[in-house]
Amino acid sequence: MHKKLLKQEWLKANKALTGYHVHVYFDPNTYSNAVARVLESEMLSLFPQHINASSPVGIVGPHTKHNIVVEINKDAVTDIVPWLQFNNRGLSILIHPETGDDKRDHENAALWLNEPVAFNQKFMAGLRI
Repeated sequence: MHKKLLKQEWLKANKALTGYHVHVYFDPNTYSNAVARVLESEMLSLFPQHINASSPVGIVGPHTKHNIVVEINKDAVTDIVPWLQFNNRGLSILIHPETGDDKRDHENAALWLNEPVAFNQKFMAGLRI
């Protein structure tokens, strides 16, 4: 019975999964800003078929540091994540699913490359799992 429930939960989560966000964090007045922009440009160039949108979003929502968000389709993870593992240039990068449950997507289902960036806890407290 436990196996059946696990499969049902996975099918439900997979149905809700529409894609992923890749947040590339940087400091706006430092070299990391230029490095983040180059990384974004390379992703757009190498994986155009997987990228739905890309834009700098600054400090918004749960994010406490400037970042560029790259929205990728759900099938892109197997190509883009390994590439980022080897080409992140020391930047902090958050990769999280988009399921409509922002709290779970950011806190419980996310992947980090390099140092995690703290979330805005007041914002996160307003979300529910």
